[in-house]
Amino acid sequence: MTDAGVRSLPFDEAGIGGEAILDSWYPHWDLYALKVMRRSGDAGSIRRWLSCAEKALERMGYCPEYLALKGFRENDEHAWEKHGSASNLNCVTSWLRGLRESVVGYEFDPGGITHLPLSLPIPGARLDGVRWRGGTWTLESVYGGPHFDHIIVDGTIIEGTTKVPIRFHTHGEHVVQALYSTKKPLPCFTEITNAKVISSRRNGDDVEIPIEPLGPVDGAFFCPHVAEILADDVEVPSRWNPKTGFGFFTLPTSSPCTLHIRKP
Repeated sequence: MTDAGVRSLPFDEAGIGGEAILDSWYPHWDLYALKVMRRSGDAGSIRRWLSCAEKALERMGYCPEYLALKGFRENDEHAWEKHGSASNLNCVTSWLRGLRESVVGYEFDPGGITHLPLSLPIPGARLDGVRWRGGTWTLESVYGGPHFDHIIVDGTIIEGTTKVPIRFHTHGEHVVQALYSTKKPLPCFTEITNAKVISSRRNGDDVEIPIEPLGPVDGAFFCPHVAEILADDVEVPSRWNPKTGFGFFTLPTSSPCTLHIRKP
């Protein structure tokens, strides 16, 4: 991540001769870099990317196919003239999806909508009119502190999970808010991919979530202390990082079950 955009390759992979195009910012690929930034907690780089995108739109009026970075390093006043065409609409869609996933912080998978916790150094972000599975969604994050607190779906507080329960995935208009605060963060399932979340319940530091897998399921969770992950009261092998509080697991079953985060 540079001050002029995302560089595609390291300098030592710049190719031979005239392949200066490798020293460029390709907005089409930003989506994957932004995914890594969000999951690795790199809020600063996401903010820098947002600033670069704003500058490009202000200067050019569109999302370019590519933008050569050499001129920006060398303070060339004509750097903005060295770019690709406006014909690649995949660049625009990647930026839009990047805004949704990494600035507002919402991802879609076969099991529903998930908010990826990370507080950004901005007051908040919102996308209106997002069409998905017959519904129209307003997706919002209010960055009122360093720690994720809970989501609110259509006025209902959801605790212990960042995934929207399946009962809300209907036609019509829906609003999802992710709220951040200064309060001490509590245990929470932060990702349950390829599964529907039926409901959620929190009892102190314990979290209980019935799910309906759609196949193999990967999960992530946050817990400020050592915890066990259980599926129907059977412990699931997991990896937990005491420095970050985040952990990961894979479910050994694709049958409906109830997940728990519990102190050992």
